[in-house]
Amino acid sequence: MVNGIRGAVLLQPGTYSVTGSVYIGDSGVVLRGSGKGSDPASNTIIFSPQRTVTNNTSVIRIEGTAASGRYSASADIVPNTESFVTNDFLPVNSRSFRVDNVSLYSVGVIVCIYRQPENGWFQMIDNGGVGYMPPWTTTTTTTTTTTTTTTTTTGLLMIYPRKITAINGNTVIVDQPIYEHIFGNSATTTSMYKLNISNDRFISSVGIENLRVTAGYSTNNLNDDFSARDYVRFDGVWDAWATDVATENFWFAGFHAY
Repeated sequence: MVNGIRGAVLLQPGTYSVTGSVYIGDSGVVLRGSGKGSDPASNTIIFSPQRTVTNNTSVIRIEGTAASGRYSASADIVPNTESFVTNDFLPVNSRSFRVDNVSLYSVGVIVCIYRQPENGWFQMIDNGGVGYMPPWTTTTTTTTTTTTTTTTTTGLLMIYPRKITAINGNTVIVDQPIYEHIFGNSATTTSMYKLNISNDRFISSVGIENLRVTAGYSTNNLNDDFSARDYVRFDGVWDAWATDVATENFWFAGFHAY
């Protein structure tokens, strides 16, 4: 492995049928095609056939084992590095946050901004406002042992792994923006901590390049979900990319990153 790269798997022109998922679970692996066009004679096409039941498949899954904990398992958190975001409101595309203990961080470290919605946030959005679904709420699980009682609250967690690019006073600036509004004032609790990306739960230097991924679908019902759900799912990764890739016919997303 040189500079974190094991090597590239080169797919020659043609159509490759994938009924399940292609997994990349190790660092330094690149899946590379011969072109992203629609002609299989000179391009690489990965095809996911239509199914007869709801298809939740991600055709290509790039996943470290940290995918199971969404960057929040104890193994992923550097101990004693958690602080709390003190902004009353952060709009979409924010890249800077005030924190209550900026001394925990330095430029270049990888952090996770972790938002836990409270009941006030659900009230602000009318509990999702979707008539055909149950109201959105937090889910609280209480576990009791012989010595302790632990309450864990989950539900619509928003998790943003980011790199610190600058620190100005008690404000931390990160390399990529958040992609939702974050409200304070008891509507949400938003914390930040260092990610332990040195453990083997994360993979890095992984990518997909120069190919097309398409899913079969019904011409009689363009609203069905029998096509594949996603083209590629990134989860439990750091430093990953998709370059010169075409996707089509997926019922949820071409790219789905956590």
